[in-house]
Amino acid sequence: MMPFQKIKQDNLIKLLFGFLICFTLNVFAWDISSYSSQFRSGDKQRHRVSVRHIEKGGIGYDQGYTTFEGFFSTDPNFSTGMPFLDLRAHVFNNGKFASNVGIGLRKIDGCRVYGINAYYDYRKTQKNNYNQIGIGLETIGNLWDFRVNGYIPVGREISQISNSKFAGFLGHHMMLSQKYQFAMKGGNAELGFHFGKSDFYDFYAAFGPYSFSGKIGPKIWGGKGRFVFRYKEYLTLELSNSYDKMFRNRFQGQITLTLPFGSGSCANQIDSGNSCCMPDVLLSRMVQPVERQEIIVLGCKRNCSAAIDPTTGNPFNFIFVDNTSHSLGTYESPYPTLALAQANSGAGDI
Repeated sequence: MMPFQKIKQDNLIKLLFGFLICFTLNVFAWDISSYSSQFRSGDKQRHRVSVRHIEKGGIGYDQGYTTFEGFFSTDPNFSTGMPFLDLRAHVFNNGKFASNVGIGLRKIDGCRVYGINAYYDYRKTQKNNYNQIGIGLETIGNLWDFRVNGYIPVGREISQISNSKFAGFLGHHMMLSQKYQFAMKGGNAELGFHFGKSDFYDFYAAFGPYSFSGKIGPKIWGGKGRFVFRYKEYLTLELSNSYDKMFRNRFQGQITLTLPFGSGSCANQIDSGNSCCMPDVLLSRMVQPVERQEIIVLGCKRNCSAAIDPTTGNPFNFIFVDNTSHSLGTYESPYPTLALAQANSGAGDI
């Protein structure tokens, strides 16, 4: 990638951070004058900003990261649905960046919330810059949730060769072990259950399968489970674990601090004709975070290939000699004399 392209993408990340901060401050300023008078115990505030940290690595990444998130929506109600904007910026422990820009729509129908969302994801590594499109569907209720997400990489999916190592000889050739990094397409699904709900805390458990594959890597299947504790809207603690044959066991701990703000919608005034017995719970579901694989899944693979002579574009050709051997002049079966090697070699051979 050309240097000016890297500079351009770095500037986009900085702009995302700046937009997130400026947008949040402006929305907060618009609503702060009416915050104390409009907010009641039955109201559900429709904006929030969050700071989150997760350790350690997960599916397709090896390090923890810190996230700055802003969620902004229209007034949640039963009739027209609720469009929303979700902005997330991530900083890995090694200083590399990732981000997500998402839009979606959630709507209450009966005693459930139904939603659809679309995201553009970005991830920067030492080897390449990766991009992908994500689509998600969700249905959220008083007790049971179900969601499914799909992820499709776009742009360059495979990095350049890195970390080349000598891997021995084969026949007349010297073999090199070369490492590639690649983006993986796939999807995940999750079934979750809320229990222990009160005015102050909520316990949540969820489990589901996932599958990812790359252009040069194998297809993998795995499962992930997580347990979540929330104190009001302000504090979230999460423990999760996943396993598959490529990334193996990935245990993670996560903490999130959230500041909700903005005028909300009172559950008792939105739709008196709705038969659901817990409209206030559904309104809280309307503005909860979208659960998805927010970090682009990357795999690594080593390939062995013959070392290439840059002057000819062909593999280097080696002639081997061992006076205890007799045969083909290969690494496995050397010529017994230098004379045979000389007689059976050409220009450029080693």
